[in-house]
Amino acid sequence: MMCSDSAIEEKLHVCELNYNAFTHIFLSFLTDYYYLFYENRRKISDSEKEKFERKLLFSLSLLEKIHYHFFQQTDSFENISYYASTIDAPDDSQEYMKNKIRKQILDLKVQLQQHPFSFESHKRRCLDTLYLLSSYYPKVTIIRDTPPLRPWLSIPPNK
Repeated sequence: MMCSDSAIEEKLHVCELNYNAFTHIFLSFLTDYYYLFYENRRKISDSEKEKFERKLLFSLSLLEKIHYHFFQQTDSFENISYYASTIDAPDDSQEYMKNKIRKQILDLKVQLQQHPFSFESHKRRCLDTLYLLSSYYPKVTIIRDTPPLRPWLSIPPNK
């Protein structure tokens, strides 16, 4: 039995909603886990710290692999003609969720930048993975400290 274009579109939309919800919950869990692990335990052994850091690294790596797979599948479906013609612009709730996820990634990145890791390589890999994750949620921001230079002002006027 063939699925209609609208049925496929609906399934993909539900898949994206579930995916975004999972990502949000998983990042919340990692942030809370990090906070509880270090804030509630003033004295932890080096082996506990290293074990926690490895779990964090593996969790972030897994999340990045899930992202890669999801976006790869989405790209594949978009290349199929029956789906490409039915893609709608993302609704506001999807954009809101993506913005929340982007913020969670950046917040976790700040936490990990300040964390004294057992091994610098673990820290670097965690931050690299967070950078990859943030690349799935691009946000274009233009920051101007000064007004843009106009080309004709950079050349002195002829007298």
